Amino acid sequence: MKDNGEGFDMTHSNSLFAVFKRLPTAKNFEGTGVGLAIVHRIVNRLGGHIWAEGKVGEGATFYFALPAFNKHHVDTQNKLIVKLLVENG
Repeated sequence: MKDNGEGFDMTHSNSLFAVFKRLPTAKNFEGTGVGLAIVHRIVNRLGGHIWAEGKVGEGATFYFALPAFNKHHVDTQNKLIVKLLVENG
């Protein structure tokens, strides 16, 4: 996903996905600091990887990659995702 918003300094990229961590410029925006942490947890539970690139004043791009799954594995993981969303909801 790509946007042309505020962006972020890449020196803070490791803290983007931590729970309740907000970047120094985040005080200008609403939010609690859990959204990206939840996405990170779901992607990791699915065996994937998530990362972001950004530049202050030029926006950010978020990427994720997931391994290929068979139908049984997808059904099991979908139940896990719903459970994670309910627990963190």
